[in-house]
Amino acid sequence: MSTVNTFDMYTGDLQIVALTAYANAYLNDKKVSFDKSHPAGYGYKNIKFVSKVAQLEPVAQRVLLAQNPNDWFKFLKKNNVSRLFLTYQMPENMFSKDHLEATKGKKVGKWNVIAKKQNSYDLWTNYTQAEYGDAINYYHLILKDTSFDLLKFPSLKTTKLYLNEILTDLISFTKENKLKNWTSVFQKALEILSIEDVSKLVDENYFPADCFGLEAKQVMATIDHAWVFGGMGSFTDVSQVNDYDLYRRLSANLYNTLCNALAAVTNSYPAED
Repeated sequence: MSTVNTFDMYTGDLQIVALTAYANAYLNDKKVSFDKSHPAGYGYKNIKFVSKVAQLEPVAQRVLLAQNPNDWFKFLKKNNVSRLFLTYQMPENMFSKDHLEATKGKKVGKWNVIAKKQNSYDLWTNYTQAEYGDAINYYHLILKDTSFDLLKFPSLKTTKLYLNEILTDLISFTKENKLKNWTSVFQKALEILSIEDVSKLVDENYFPADCFGLEAKQVMATIDHAWVFGGMGSFTDVSQVNDYDLYRRLSANLYNTLCNALAAVTNSYPAED
């Protein structure tokens, strides 16, 4: 089994996962720094944290809260945030043909970061906007000091069961449709779920040190290998199948399962009491 340490998924997903993980490490007094050398640190100089911002507002009306990720970590602690939770909201057209088209190299669904305080929560979301020829990754505070229902997230154990189920379904589907190469991809992804040698999983430089355990790294490596969405030649580019409706449902289910698995990995640290 070769080492799994490259990430092919949509880069915005990786960045918000990494930022949330590093912020939680910082809030737990770990000595961490997130800079442009990090695997998800692309466009580092264009990562901004703002408040009172809408997509069409001019730059001058934005309130800059943090100039870069490390300043954001300090901002969170100063504002009495104890930990962050990452959430994923699937698109309404999850099973439509348009969904499959959208997954070809583009971001689908919505990521939010919930910041827990003593008696309330803040809500952050992100988007990318072109300004003066540059792509700016904005993370903006859209709700402040609000309340949420009791937060419950799937455990890594439950997440592994979901991944096992969808990957098993995809192995059966690709075998029935004589998609040999894709069968191999999904079989290998399933095998990764049970690898116990950490060196054959995720690049150690991706996570903050000494925060995430074996199960989290198994799930992350499985996500990496099972991320089959993109442009020409990706799984969503397949057209010759016996049951196209089933193919669409399986593809959408895989996408949703992988995104929620990303959130589960991120939310596994720090462990809840």
